[in-house]
Amino acid sequence: MDLTGLFNKHKNKVMNIGIIIIALIVATNLYKKQLANTELLKVKISEEEKKNQILENIGQLDNKINSYRKLLVKREVSLVMSDISNLAKDTGVKIISIKPGEEEHLANYDKSIFDLTITVPNYDMLGGFINKVETYQNVYLVESTAIKGYSENNSDNKELTVNLRISSVAILK
Repeated sequence: MDLTGLFNKHKNKVMNIGIIIIALIVATNLYKKQLANTELLKVKISEEEKKNQILENIGQLDNKINSYRKLLVKREVSLVMSDISNLAKDTGVKIISIKPGEEEHLANYDKSIFDLTITVPNYDMLGGFINKVETYQNVYLVESTAIKGYSENNSDNKELTVNLRISSVAILK
């Protein structure tokens, strides 16, 4: 048998093998493209998950900022002075003078300053007063403290005279 006869005898098998080889080449190329698309989608999914995490963090920070905005509202000078006076009474501190200072208008907030002169029997009461001021429900900051020392008053008791600078902060909207 010659080659032509052999080819004619197995013509269907050769055609089938050729079609199978072509199909395998096409399937391999399609698989490679789909694999590349799948990898690209995995990268996009990863990026979107990171974006979602960042957006979730931004949402949490936004909630914190809103809670601070509720806490750091502008208060009338008389209400601030009343708060400080009540805290002084609660801790046994005597206020000699309280003077509202100038307001500072900064980029994101306003700061109201109050200068106080107080007398206290001892350092513990001074510490208690400062602690009450700084942990009060409204935000007050003790910016400076100047202790003048013990002074004699009329009733033979020694008292500390202290100058304090307290500020109240309000976030601008």
